[in-house]
Amino acid sequence: MRLMRVLLLLFVVSCTKTVFAQVTPPLLAKVTTPMLAQVTTPLLAQVTTPLLAQTPTLQTQPQCSDLRVPENGRIECKTTKLKYVQYCDIICDTGYVLPAGVSDSFQCMPNGTWSPPSDVPDCVEVYCTTWSHTHYRTFDGRIYTFHGSCHYLLLEDVSDRLFQIHVKNAKDCNSKTVCSRSLSIYISGIEVTLQRSQGSPEVLRNQKNQSLPKAFDGLEFEMVSRYIIVRSVYGFEIRWDGHDAFYISVEDTLLSNTRGLCGTYTWNPDDDFTLRDGSVSQSTISFALEYIMNMGDCDPVIQTSYCKSSSIDVKRSERECEAMTSGEEFRDCRDVVNVQPYYDACKEDVCNCHTSRSDCACDSYEAYARECARKKIEFEWRSPDRCPLECPGNMVYKQCGSSCPLTCTNTTVDCIDDHCVDGCHCPSNMVLNNNRCIEPTKCPCIHQMREYAVGTTITDECNTCECKAVGTWSCTDEICPATCSAVGDPHYVTFDGLHYNFVGDCSYVLVQSCDYDNNNLDYSIQVENKKCKLQSSFACTKSVIVNVGTTRVKLQQNYIVSVNGEDVDQLPHSAAGVFIEKLSSIYQRVTLENGMIVWWDGFVRVYVTAPPWFFGELKTCGLCGTFDHIQSNDFRTKAGDTEIQASSFAAKWMLEGSCPDSPGNPTMENPCDIFSDRKLLSRMRCSVLKSAPFDGKKFVYLNVIYVSSLIQICQNEIHF
Repeated sequence: MRLMRVLLLLFVVSCTKTVFAQVTPPLLAKVTTPMLAQVTTPLLAQVTTPLLAQTPTLQTQPQCSDLRVPENGRIECKTTKLKYVQYCDIICDTGYVLPAGVSDSFQCMPNGTWSPPSDVPDCVEVYCTTWSHTHYRTFDGRIYTFHGSCHYLLLEDVSDRLFQIHVKNAKDCNSKTVCSRSLSIYISGIEVTLQRSQGSPEVLRNQKNQSLPKAFDGLEFEMVSRYIIVRSVYGFEIRWDGHDAFYISVEDTLLSNTRGLCGTYTWNPDDDFTLRDGSVSQSTISFALEYIMNMGDCDPVIQTSYCKSSSIDVKRSERECEAMTSGEEFRDCRDVVNVQPYYDACKEDVCNCHTSRSDCACDSYEAYARECARKKIEFEWRSPDRCPLECPGNMVYKQCGSSCPLTCTNTTVDCIDDHCVDGCHCPSNMVLNNNRCIEPTKCPCIHQMREYAVGTTITDECNTCECKAVGTWSCTDEICPATCSAVGDPHYVTFDGLHYNFVGDCSYVLVQSCDYDNNNLDYSIQVENKKCKLQSSFACTKSVIVNVGTTRVKLQQNYIVSVNGEDVDQLPHSAAGVFIEKLSSIYQRVTLENGMIVWWDGFVRVYVTAPPWFFGELKTCGLCGTFDHIQSNDFRTKAGDTEIQASSFAAKWMLEGSCPDSPGNPTMENPCDIFSDRKLLSRMRCSVLKSAPFDGKKFVYLNVIYVSSLIQICQNEIHF
């Protein structure tokens, strides 16, 4: 209030000064200046001093050094507007998490330091792995070995029990051959199996082979290099090398919520051997026995080691595995990854492997090299004498290739869960296409799911397209004729390709000139829908009426044609503005002098083709839409507005007096639901649309055609 009085006083004095300045400027200047100083200065000091004391001091933003960007993650920062406080959060990439007990948020303090101190942790991949039929690594990093020939629970979520993952070791395993194993995922009564068959990896869903890539039941499958990768909505991802090594990574949503041979994911390896009753076992054997899933169908005897002291096998194993502990190529990795458990696993593999085999140590060498690659340490360890691997074609071996390889259709790495995948990959200057590496400039073009080599020319409607480099089409840009269709009732497709349905027992304008305000209707094409013969719930197209100037052509069922009310007994027939002909055993065709063409099958199907000169704004109106390549305005009415609902749109193009006395249009119901006895028949008749040559999603509107055909058969009980 005091401040308001001061402001009011200043305003009054200012106004007074302005008035008197016009009368006595010199005198006013001498009198008012000292007077104002004596009056306002003490009062302003009394008011503004405490107010300024209460006003927060504007703070400058503290300057902190840039935080280190974590591996497999990023930094996102924000600054509050009031106090200029900067907060930064660590965001891990998909498939990676922060270690337990570390902070994921940092605050820049006024003294220019970060709180907590800016020791930014890296995001790590939490994963469980099993290899060589006998070795396991838990999510918390515990490595153990046992020999068993049963099915084991590898992983399940404890709280919701949404999924289980089993590893299945073969019962007939021997030292002379590579032991086979498979992995099964159980979700909502579905079993998905990853296994080898006839020397190749395969994916089965309820025992049915699946082609890749494929997505179903919340799972997504693809093959990269020699790996099959399974992504899921359940918080886990699986990578299988196509042989006996499986890698399962999990998101933090499963923290402290797992059990099985993969352990507990609590960041504490001491409780990894937790049993179903919550107790923690100290024995590998008792832990493995706890999670056998087919106890009555396998030999539960478990052996922990085949290496006997001072045996010939032990000496052979030490010789074949010594490169891990002393080889120069592994030196950098030994400083980062503990080699001992992998060295022990390698010796166990060799002791249990026949001397005739040269690949006995390869699985553990691969496991160790993969762990090194996860730590960003890559090196060449394969040689002609140690686990050689030949890549097909012009592929090259990479210890750490991308799980999202560059392809002709994906030329930039924008994968949200890119992981290190060893195996055969394309050289850095090439991309993958149909399991071959090619230069990007030689990538083929794609049209309707088919590939076309560079330089190939195709025809797309009325345009010519040539495949250029990098898989791009170069096409002419001519406006092509467009076709609108009305098939029975309720299936319509506009010139611009908009599909819609409605039930209407009336006559409607299919297409006409839009210049109706000036009565310049030089042509119109109408359809007459009446009750279908076999039931009264639906309507079918019964006739087509073509008006051109003073000529009126009516096309009725059973190929009855009349012109201006007179039946036409013989085709072809000419009249003012039209030409009528029998085009085939199925279709009659009416060609208008303006270029419009009407096709009628003599039953329930009518098609109207508009030539290119009808393209553009307000050239066509009616149920066929606007023919301007804009589907959003196809429901334009005579008033110029655009309807949302198909039934409301159709009502605006209904011919006055053409409807029977009934309370509006009925609500559309699926006739296959009403006539359930015809549902099976319709599916049998239309199954051809789900098989070759229509399968493979080669046709844009195939599903719409399939559904419309089902309805048509159920609605009319068509026999063919």
